[in-house]
Amino acid sequence: MSALATPSTPRRRLSVPLTDRDEEELKVVRRSPARLSALIDVDARASDAQLVHAVFEAGLEHLREAEEAAEYEALAADDEWADAERRRREGRARAGRRGGSQSR
Repeated sequence: MSALATPSTPRRRLSVPLTDRDEEELKVVRRSPARLSALIDVDARASDAQLVHAVFEAGLEHLREAEEAAEYEALAADDEWADAERRRREGRARAGRRGGSQSR
């Protein structure tokens, strides 16, 4: 369990509008051992509020993971750009050395 997933005292309660589709999805989650096991500190006996909160936390975790993946992709792209730029500079330096010796 991650530090962010530890239970804490709620600071406030919100009214969350749920569509018919949302209600159906929550029923699917409640009935699915695989989906329930993916949530932290929730089982089939959880209240609706506990279930919605656990799904909310799972969504936040997904967003954090997506952000981290995007950051790694950006770093990889920067590394690829830096490698390509280094190869271009080295190629120009070699071409300059060859060109300088040819003009003699």
